[in-house]
Amino acid sequence: MTPRAWKPLALALAAALYGCGGTAQLDGAPTPRAQVRTAAAVGGSLAPIAVAYGTAVAAARRTRVLVMPYEGVIGSVDVHAGDAVRLGQTIVTLARTPATGARFSQARSALGFAEQDLARLQRLYADQLATNEQLAAASKALDDARAQLQALSLTGADQEQTALRSPFSGVITSLAATPGDRPAAGTAIATVSSRDDMIVQLGLEPRDAARLAPGAPVWLMRSADDAQPIQTRLIAVGRSLDAASRLVNAVAPLPAPAGAGITLGSIVAARIELPAHQGVIVPRAALLEDAEGTFVFTVAAGKAHRQSVQLGAETERSVLLAAGLEAGAQVVVAGNAALQDGLAVAASEGDAAARTHDGGQAAEPAP
Repeated sequence: MTPRAWKPLALALAAALYGCGGTAQLDGAPTPRAQVRTAAAVGGSLAPIAVAYGTAVAAARRTRVLVMPYEGVIGSVDVHAGDAVRLGQTIVTLARTPATGARFSQARSALGFAEQDLARLQRLYADQLATNEQLAAASKALDDARAQLQALSLTGADQEQTALRSPFSGVITSLAATPGDRPAAGTAIATVSSRDDMIVQLGLEPRDAARLAPGAPVWLMRSADDAQPIQTRLIAVGRSLDAASRLVNAVAPLPAPAGAGITLGSIVAARIELPAHQGVIVPRAALLEDAEGTFVFTVAAGKAHRQSVQLGAETERSVLLAAGLEAGAQVVVAGNAALQDGLAVAASEGDAAARTHDGGQAAEPAP
């Protein structure tokens, strides 16, 4: 056979071999699989976290309101609102009005008259010219006059000027005084609050307040990204709505010295641990939602399976499912957005949904 005759035969043989090789390659190719990461769902309990906001204030036992002790004129104001003051520091100086001075003079004169009248009746009584009733009435009049004068003296009305002083070291949280003003007796002039005993007055959503009691753990934060929250506990939870905020008032103490960096009057965020729920815990990343509801993808026998679930409680990192999933299931936590029910997957296992304490309760890290 000539070389020219061999050429068509070689081409035909090459084509046949190529066709066989191509078909074998397609038939032997592995089935495509979606790459996902899974985590084990665990059974246990999860304490949801309620978020609330409040104001740092001094405890009532360490707050004093200074008032006008008598009708007078404000002579000088020696501080400003927000100033730090020391024990005994002068805050406001008062001068008594002529009317206040006249009342003190009248009280002093009444005391002198009562003393003379009692002495006169005692002489008459010794001569049997006065009765026991008259002597008792004169004695009472003397006691009343003495008490009236003492009361005026305690207010400072016996002095031309009186200094209102700080009862302890603290901060002037309110001040309503201007030189020349003539406030009535009993008018609030200034409020002094101590920084040594501070609390946070919180406003709780009614649904959260109904599930809380004194002793619930609280983490206080100066800002949303506070890396070192202050741990404390609720000491009081109200049982009625505040008329202005429509929230339920609650109180948490600011422990020293952790609260030293918080300024009186500043806004503080709080994360409060609510009572725990029982169920199956999965990472929040496992949750998906569409028009049909909330669901997760689980992996079994190399395939993804969609499972509808019912939420029970939530935290920032974990979710407790009340129904729809059993403990031990491998839920998809990464790569789940593009999955479809029944799709083949290649899964790599991650950590469990939550670490557990002894007894199986879910351990949610502190905020």
